[in-house]
Formats: sequence, C-alpha cells, structure tokens
Amino acid sequence: MKAFQKLNNFINADYILWHRLSITFKLIQFSLLICLFVSVMGCKTYKTKIDPEVQKKANLGDEKAQYDIAKSFFETSNEFFITKKSRQNNLEESVVWLEKASNQGNLKAQYHLARYYAIKKKDFDRAFNMMKSLADQGFVEAQYVLSSHYVKGWGTPKDLSQAYKWYLLAFEEDHITLKHFHYYLVFSEYLTHTQISEGQKLAKEHLTLVGPSKHLFETDR
Repeated sequence: MKAFQKLNNFINADYILWHRLSITFKLIQFSLLICLFVSVMGCKTYKTKIDPEVQKKANLGDEKAQYDIAKSFFETSNEFFITKKSRQNNLEESVVWLEKASNQGNLKAQYHLARYYAIKKKDFDRAFNMMKSLADQGFVEAQYVLSSHYVKGWGTPKDLSQAYKWYLLAFEEDHITLKHFHYYLVFSEYLTHTQISEGQKLAKEHLTLVGPSKHLFETDR
C-alpha cells in the first residue's frame, strides 16, 4: 500500500512538473512568434497625414486647428511599429504646434505643454507656472497635477497645505479618491491637522472666488 502511495505521489508530481513545463514552452513559443512578427513587419517611418483644410486654418492662426495638428503628430508618435527617429520627429512637430496653439490662448495646448516641460524637459519652473494658471481658472486636470508639484516640490517649495487644497478642489465629488490621497499624505508625507485645516480653508476661498471645478477635456471624454 505504501509503495502504491509513493508511486501515485510520483505520478502526480510528474504530471504537475510536465504541466508547468508545457506552459513554459507555450510562453516561449508565443514570445518567438511575437519576435518573428515584429521582425517581419519591421519598424516604419510614419508620416502624419494632415487634412489640407485643417492645415490651411492652422497656417492662418486658427488655434483649434493648430491644436488638432499637434494631436495628430502626437498620436503618430505613439504608433507601435515606428522607428525611434520617426517617433522623435513626430513628437517634436507636435510640440511646435502646441507652442503655436498655446500662444494663441488654447488652454488644452497649454496643459499638454506644461506636462511636456515637466516630464520630458524637467523644466519644473515653467511647467509649474503654466499649470498654476490653469488650476487657478478651475480646471480639474490642472489642479490634480498641481497638487503633485506641491507634494514633490517641483518648481515650487514643498507645501502640503497647498497640495491638500488643490486635491480637495480636483476631487471634491470623488470621496474615495480623496480619502486615499488623504491617507497617503498622512502616512507618507506626515500631513498634520494644521495643514489639513489650512488646505480646507484655502480650498473654500478658491471656491468662493472661482466656483466649482470643471473639466478642461470634458469634450474629449
């Protein structure tokens, strides 16, 4: 009986081993197929296609058309099978049109430029000033990003009261997200009761002057 039990245990163990090996081999085969597919397809040099009418409007100074062109170049830069040089060229072209639209007063272009300066250029001072302007106007997306600037001290001295203020404004109706951020600041950044009270006071003052926050990209949702 013991011999039979040992044999049974060996068979079961052997089955588990071969089952795991078969899964491993399948993963390897799948990976090889992906590599083969990529090598066959190759990377391409993508040229962004712009509607002639949109291009004409953009050249004449239409800020919406300029922003749409910037979006088109950015979307092309995110294509999967694209050369590194082509990706960089499209991204740079996108920034050129974002600059033009931003100078014409396009708020969405200003937001994306601020993110570009922070993430790609590490120019936190410029990014902070642009994002602060949008947050002051009551845009949720900018208020959320600005709170991170204050937590990390990017382009501004670290200020948890200000961080709490902007997060309160950005997520005043999303209590679950707000609760998680509250716990994060308390346990990771040692947010104090005094800073919480100050943040709440600042948020109320902003609401009195500007009103409820709104989405900058509401039409894009």
